[in-house]
Amino acid sequence: MSTTEEEEFQPSERDNHSTVRVGDNLYMWGGYQRSLTYEHGSDRKREITSVVEKFNLPTGKWEQKSTSNNPPLGVRGYASACIENEIFYFGGACNHDNCHHNSLHSLDVNTLKWKEVARTSSTSGPMQKRCGAMLALEFKKGDGSCLAVVGGYGPVNDNTPVQVGAMYSRDEADDSYQYCNEIHYYSLNKRQWLSPTVTGDRLPPISKFTLTPVTADSAILFGGITPDGPSNRLYTLKFKESEVEIREIPNPGGSDPWPTERDNHSSVLIDNGSSGPLLLVMGGMDMSDCWILDINRRSWKQLDTLEDDITERYDYSMSVYNVTPSISWVVVYGGIGGGQPWSILKDTNVLEIEYSNDELRVGAVPLDQYEFELNKKYIDKWCSEGSVELKLTRVQMLGHPGSGKTCAQHLLLNEDPPYYVPASNPSTSQVSARIAESSPTTESTPIACKAVKALRISIDDEGLQRVQSDDLLGKLAADLKKVVEKALADLQEKETEEVDYSLQPQESRATPDEERVAISNSEEAANTGSTGISDLRRNEDVRGIEDNSEMRQDSFSESPQKKFKASLEESDILENISNLITKAKATKLSREWVYIIDSGGQPAFQELLPLFTRAASLTLITLDISKDLEDEITIEYRIKGEAFSYDQEPVHTNLEVFKSAVSSGAIYQNPLVSVADHPNHSMFFILGTHFDVFKEKYKDEIEHECKLKEMNERLASSFPSSFIEEFVICDEQNDCVIFPFNTLLEGAERKKASKELSNAISKRGEVSFTIEVPIRWFALELQLEKKAELRGFISKEEAIAEGERLNMTGIDVERALKYLHNCTIILYYPEVEPQLVFLKPQVIIDVLSHLLVLKYRKDKLVRLLAESVTSKETTDIARHGKFRETLLEKLDKFTGEFTPKYFINLLNHLHIIAELPKDATTGEQTYFLPCALPPYETSTFEIPVSTIKPLRLLWRKEISRWESTVTVCVPRGSFHLMIVHLLKQKRYKVILSSQSQQYRNAVTLLVSFLPPRKEKFYIVNRNKYLEITYIGSQGYCPALLELVKVAVKESVAAINVSCGELCTAFACLEDGNCIVDEEGEPMECPDAKGHSYCKPFNDDRYLCWFKNSDSVATPTVTSNGDRLPGGTTILNESHKPLILEALRKVVSQWKRIGIQLGIEKHELEAIEYNRRYQVENQVQDCRKDMVNLWIKTGTATKQRLIEALEAEGLQEDADELK
Repeated sequence: MSTTEEEEFQPSERDNHSTVRVGDNLYMWGGYQRSLTYEHGSDRKREITSVVEKFNLPTGKWEQKSTSNNPPLGVRGYASACIENEIFYFGGACNHDNCHHNSLHSLDVNTLKWKEVARTSSTSGPMQKRCGAMLALEFKKGDGSCLAVVGGYGPVNDNTPVQVGAMYSRDEADDSYQYCNEIHYYSLNKRQWLSPTVTGDRLPPISKFTLTPVTADSAILFGGITPDGPSNRLYTLKFKESEVEIREIPNPGGSDPWPTERDNHSSVLIDNGSSGPLLLVMGGMDMSDCWILDINRRSWKQLDTLEDDITERYDYSMSVYNVTPSISWVVVYGGIGGGQPWSILKDTNVLEIEYSNDELRVGAVPLDQYEFELNKKYIDKWCSEGSVELKLTRVQMLGHPGSGKTCAQHLLLNEDPPYYVPASNPSTSQVSARIAESSPTTESTPIACKAVKALRISIDDEGLQRVQSDDLLGKLAADLKKVVEKALADLQEKETEEVDYSLQPQESRATPDEERVAISNSEEAANTGSTGISDLRRNEDVRGIEDNSEMRQDSFSESPQKKFKASLEESDILENISNLITKAKATKLSREWVYIIDSGGQPAFQELLPLFTRAASLTLITLDISKDLEDEITIEYRIKGEAFSYDQEPVHTNLEVFKSAVSSGAIYQNPLVSVADHPNHSMFFILGTHFDVFKEKYKDEIEHECKLKEMNERLASSFPSSFIEEFVICDEQNDCVIFPFNTLLEGAERKKASKELSNAISKRGEVSFTIEVPIRWFALELQLEKKAELRGFISKEEAIAEGERLNMTGIDVERALKYLHNCTIILYYPEVEPQLVFLKPQVIIDVLSHLLVLKYRKDKLVRLLAESVTSKETTDIARHGKFRETLLEKLDKFTGEFTPKYFINLLNHLHIIAELPKDATTGEQTYFLPCALPPYETSTFEIPVSTIKPLRLLWRKEISRWESTVTVCVPRGSFHLMIVHLLKQKRYKVILSSQSQQYRNAVTLLVSFLPPRKEKFYIVNRNKYLEITYIGSQGYCPALLELVKVAVKESVAAINVSCGELCTAFACLEDGNCIVDEEGEPMECPDAKGHSYCKPFNDDRYLCWFKNSDSVATPTVTSNGDRLPGGTTILNESHKPLILEALRKVVSQWKRIGIQLGIEKHELEAIEYNRRYQVENQVQDCRKDMVNLWIKTGTATKQRLIEALEAEGLQEDADELK
């Protein structure tokens, strides 16, 4: 389970509760929980009941919210119902003795404030009870909004007078309790209880049944327990202003299926639209079955496709979420496991009910796939009205600074190479601006520049062409218009009397010539103010004002085409698209697109790249072949025509760039690829740049061919042949992996080279994948790009406003944005306030890039980036990776809602930064940015020799077609994320060592397994593996390993790397790495020479890392007479009487003491639950159980006990131990 700061919240175990839906959320309150006290109204009980758990239906995530004012005392077995944004709670048991209530409270979900609507009374209203039911009613006249309370179970004594006409029956098992069949209304207008007249088939005294609303004034009741035992009777209840009509639906018997008797079950209504409502009934006491009732046909059907661990439960909650007209999801939480009578559950289960054409399908949705499956359903729903099938090639360009990435991008797009034109002389021509090959011609690219959309017009003739959102919107509208006009023409030819604009599904794709014409027309339209379809200029002042009577008279004689064209003239292009989608039902358009993402070459930039770009299907590595593979590469930053070197970076060579990029990149996965026979990893294309300089250097044709061959062989031999074949695109004709190009060609030669480059990439089918995007979502993306043209981002509210023009609701836009975030260049982080949508991620990336470049500590460069930056600020960021918000304000890169505070919150959310203690003098918050640290220096980063052998974590990548695996580099970007996750996690306190210099790929950390003691450990990124060195007690090695592995898992998940390929290893006894299993047994030595695996590691210095080892050294335990031993001595069983004596005054706060001792909350709750029915010595025995558990943890010390007592204000008891 994750132990990070953002660990997903899960509610505690509970039963006898409810979940109530309000909008897109389920609200769960109360119920019996192990932590619930057996008291009437204590502070502890109020603390437990003053929170509500909220389940967000669009995301499948739980969160806990605090409430204000006094919550109800009836905490379990209450009845609940909702009116608008208020949830009402009636009655319930108080969880001590036989205390029950008949109070009515409400919770406003907007303010989360409680309100007492009606107090508990023994003289009026329903009887004080639990396990009844409540419905919300709305009468058009008279009392207006009402709540109906039906049935229940409660104590005989101290209860209200009986209701006229109602029946009461004592429980034979406990005659101090009784069942009732009362039916009361509570008028919210009159603020009083009312007794309606009951007609028809009166219910018996009953409780623990389900009452499910079917319409606004009717409900269906099933099951329950009566004085005669469990029931399987079925009733319909019709509610009127002063009357309730009840009719029993008889069990026909015979061969007709019917559920058996049950109580404590749950039911929900499945609103299936055309097929009528369905009632889902599941579980109950000693039951594990599931049934569906067709209410209109009054027929039952048993469902046998669900597992017992879902259905075998009682006293749980169940709520429904209608996903599509034919699909409903049912959320099940908690209850008591039927197979284990006293096992309270805390699991969330989601059932999927699909009912169409009289066919029923039932299944379960894994919670970890909740959002993915839900989005898939919505995408299918929106695609059913029309979609765009996009064949995507996501090209990511990697290479060291100055290797020609940007020039290569321009060549691929058949555009002129970029030239730097000084701001002081903007009239400088391209020819005169062109300078020597060794000098910069372009600005340094930030972490990742804006993805270029290149529409593949025609591979054979034109190659790739850059297009803008205006062009694409015009083309989309033109395609849709063509589909609709063709359909209308077909209708006219058939001389159909009634025009039906709906179409059957069909494929529609324009020819290359038509696409060129459409884009040309769109460009011309943009220049003239037209939309490109027709002159659709908006005139908001006159629209809808003209007298349309003549138009209505002539409309009967107009052709469908004329009507269609007239409707187009009345709206703008976005509204046209929305109207056209409706008319061109189920049409499917096709596009073949290339996204090209240029990236910064600085090493720190490369580490952050995976966070801001989606997984590429093709990684284009630019290799400067004018330099030898072993030549050193200069790391520099170019801005405004000047270059600034960074001499602190370690030496890099062309060969190292290639090996690192391919090895690290091979492990990234593309989450959008789901085709079994299609690789979900990136392919690599090696583009040899500066080919003109290469040919000048090796003028002889034979010489330069031999040199190219040598370089190809060297690169290919860097990995096993199977790896090269799996991941690297090869020029099979010339038997090489390098594709040499001169990226500075001009004229016809450039066009020819561009076409050759495009063909070399596109001929490999593995580099492309296909996704289906709803047309409305596709149009929304294009429109948002236009909207964000100036700032690069828009607010969520602005995105919703644009969505409304496409007839999309706010929820629809939210889902579309999340989908587009995953498959396009859009960045959308709804968890960060204010909610912004970034159409041009540069606004984020530019700030982060400039922040990182400050570490160059070049005065002129700093002045070019920001004004008034102090030397201390540059030193802090360059030496220690630290900065404050005031530094960001000086960068002058923020606008509107995109503020320094938002930027910090975003980096915090992405785990790029961690908060450090505030400045003691100024009180300013300091932030730690690991990727800004200087690179690792062996001479200054010394790791002491430890008695524990260093552990290694490495990644192995499977070569599917060869059924083999290879060791790959540590995933780029994962190391810094892992460090931040370690600093943020809450399981054990981890901090940076203030006495050690930290580096970008090597850090020194302190961990507290037994506070206040801190122990040091080192983590170094050795490129091929992570190395962990621990200077501390062997007994804590398993905990440290688990802590690091969880942090690794969290970090690689953010960059789409599978943690399943993570292996544990030690340094091989000869060379390389020896991979070991979970018990430390050697498995294989993939990198060793001369042997396949090592001998077993029988040394405690190795085996102490693994939990299952019997050789793990444990801290010494001793006994010391009648006093507890001090220091760090671990207490044992012999010390238990002394510990209990020290805790003798601890009563109600024993669980809080346990928390202070380091015991998990759920373990303390389990202790209390196991003794829930114990009357005598309950607290004493709970204390004993707690002490036993504490001793078994191996962390029990006298100092820890003293600190726990002092934390709870028991200073005298703590002093006695000192």
